[in-house]
Amino acid sequence: MTKKKICKPKSIFGTALLGMQEYGYPKKSYLSDRKSLIEDVIDLRLDTFDTAPSYGDAENIIGQVLKGTKSTIAANTKVGELSAGDCKSPEIFFDSVLRSIRIDHLQLLHYAK
Repeated sequence: MTKKKICKPKSIFGTALLGMQEYGYPKKSYLSDRKSLIEDVIDLRLDTFDTAPSYGDAENIIGQVLKGTKSTIAANTKVGELSAGDCKSPEIFFDSVLRSIRIDHLQLLHYAK
């Protein structure tokens, strides 16, 4: 009988709660609390974040925490409609996300129409 190798599932931290009031922190919550949560997630060695521009300021908060650290993360994001006929639209979207999170590539892009 041969043993099957079982792959360990990867844990991904969803960031909707950082920037969407209906999911997590209320609008008037302290930025330091949200940054502290990201720091805790990184300390737990969760290195993949699921985010989207529609998650309010979640991407910027991640970027602020990563600024000045040696931590590296992977990020998944989502995109809806890009401007039809605008060939620069995808490039502008990617550049914006990468700058906000302070990373140099995306692990995964979900297209949600």
